[in-house]
Amino acid sequence: MATNPPCWYSHATRPTETPAAVKPRTWVVVSAATSVVVRPPTWVVVKAPMAARAFLPGQFYRLQNFETLAPAIGGTTLGIGQTNNRLFETGWSTDIALLDGTTWEDLGEQGAAGGGPSLLWAQPGYQKGVVPAALATAPGNRGGKVRSVPDISADADPFTGMAVGLLTFPSDGSAPTYSETDIGGTSLAAPLVAGIVTAAQQGQAKPFGLANAALYQLAGTSAVHDALPITSSSPTADKGVWCGADACGLEALTTFDDQSLDMFGYTGQVTLKGYDNMSGIGTPAGQLVHPDLRLTITAGAPR
Repeated sequence: MATNPPCWYSHATRPTETPAAVKPRTWVVVSAATSVVVRPPTWVVVKAPMAARAFLPGQFYRLQNFETLAPAIGGTTLGIGQTNNRLFETGWSTDIALLDGTTWEDLGEQGAAGGGPSLLWAQPGYQKGVVPAALATAPGNRGGKVRSVPDISADADPFTGMAVGLLTFPSDGSAPTYSETDIGGTSLAAPLVAGIVTAAQQGQAKPFGLANAALYQLAGTSAVHDALPITSSSPTADKGVWCGADACGLEALTTFDDQSLDMFGYTGQVTLKGYDNMSGIGTPAGQLVHPDLRLTITAGAPR
């Protein structure tokens, strides 16, 4: 791990300390989450290249100003068939409604990938010609194109996420019980991408270093799956899932890739063909990305 990571967050144990006095206890990669909610007594400090930023209890902050060379990871909703075939993949923006008796109540956004234009960083060279102009324009009157996040993504929707097996050990010493749950979020997507890049680097003469420029060289190739929007012509089964009361508390119905401005919690991210600010350039195509990534880095991708 680098001595001075460009965009990480740390937990501190004493909330009475000022941001300048907080000493990092644990470093964790920051994914391109839409927002962070911090409740007492936790104190979180974001370490950015320019300065440290404090997350005060109960406040919301968008994580927008990513360092230009630090990969920001978005998220997708991924449909897998019974034979492990890929059915569809779209940007992660899931609406959820609960059935209370005979009435459906729409709760708004259950979870989503975050992204958007930076308020600080100019557009890096590797994004030119890949990121649409509309997604590289900062709000307000700032001129010129800016850095857009995320860069790349992986499955993040908890409704299509990863199954985790759990063993529960009773206090009376009897045999443990086994259960399963699902996990998701960009907290799943970020380590998935990191693992794929790490696997590609194994056996190479030199470490990859900052891989963003090389990743963007793979945009639109077979090494990357393009996450595509859900449309009116998409199969009905690809548009959402039903969740039983045993898992969701009440019967629930989700809507995938929901980009409705009326949805509570939606902040304007879009899924598009090519680069978009939910999934970046798309998702790595498994082992297919390894040789292409190695060749691109060896050739020296432009920054």
